[in-house]
Amino acid sequence: MQPASRCPRCGYNLRYDRNGYRCDYCGYPNTREPMAAKIRRFEHDMRSRIESFMQQERAQQYQRMVVQNPSYTTRQRLCDSCGLRMPEGSQNCPYCDAVQNTTKPNPQQNLGTNVLQPGDQQVLDYIATHDGTISLSQASQDLSMSRSALGLTIERLKAAGFLKPA
Repeated sequence: MQPASRCPRCGYNLRYDRNGYRCDYCGYPNTREPMAAKIRRFEHDMRSRIESFMQQERAQQYQRMVVQNPSYTTRQRLCDSCGLRMPEGSQNCPYCDAVQNTTKPNPQQNLGTNVLQPGDQQVLDYIATHDGTISLSQASQDLSMSRSALGLTIERLKAAGFLKPA
């Protein structure tokens, strides 16, 4: 058995084989890519792939908050079948495709802008000016609202039918 020695590149223990001393960690004396560099490159690639995936997921999440009807001041009514809000005068529901009873409109079902609360119009205008894609943290700063208040407002607008549910 040959005496153990240290690699001059990395200090790792050298292994002796028929061809001489070899370092399993950095590849000494060969010029191949060191194992530590391979590991670092692999970790960097995995980290960048995960970050890219998470950014795509966040982008898709914010793209789901698209304004359903840009002219949100139009009057709406409830679907006779599924109960979701839809534009007044539609023959078929855009959600369940049920034929609507348009002969006898119910004035209690018509929903105008009176559904909006004081900050809702400001949030709708902000979403509309940003093409339906917003960052909650940036929007809360721009609108001078807390993130929780902005989240509640967005959920209320979704429930009222002004924003498409995710």
